[in-house]
Amino acid sequence: MDIPTIAETLNFSTEEVLYTDIDVLFLKQPEPRGLTFAPFAVGPEFDPNDYITMNTGVMYINLPNMAETRPALMEYVKNHHIGSTSFDQDSLRRFYAGQWGHLPIGYNWKPYWGVNTDATIVHFHGPKPSMRDTDYAELHIAQMKVGGYDYYCGVFDTYLGMFK
Repeated sequence: MDIPTIAETLNFSTEEVLYTDIDVLFLKQPEPRGLTFAPFAVGPEFDPNDYITMNTGVMYINLPNMAETRPALMEYVKNHHIGSTSFDQDSLRRFYAGQWGHLPIGYNWKPYWGVNTDATIVHFHGPKPSMRDTDYAELHIAQMKVGGYDYYCGVFDTYLGMFK
């Protein structure tokens, strides 16, 4: 929510910013420039075909639009944050309902969707690679350790090995 303000403070010379959570792997050079979107483009959260239930772990942000709408967004958050389960994401989903663009699915690929050799950014949405040996039998997170989870944990290990 503060990215437009930070970009202005730092005098960014671009109108577009790619934001990601920290729990992602970049498998290819992202090249989303030219997407038509306002205020941002995002991918689905759990169901790869459901862009209504979007996920803000990877966002391609239209800085001028977000800056313009930020005061109203912050007022909305101030008055509607109670009862929110994922504060920023829920607030963005409700405030900008139906206004966001769609990132290509491979820009916020989830390991539990399987292995996607065309994915650009893999988002460890749910269990992180450091959690692979943890038993979550009673939690919904255990259901997310399927599909390509082990494969992408291996890719993570390869990248991590480059820094040892």
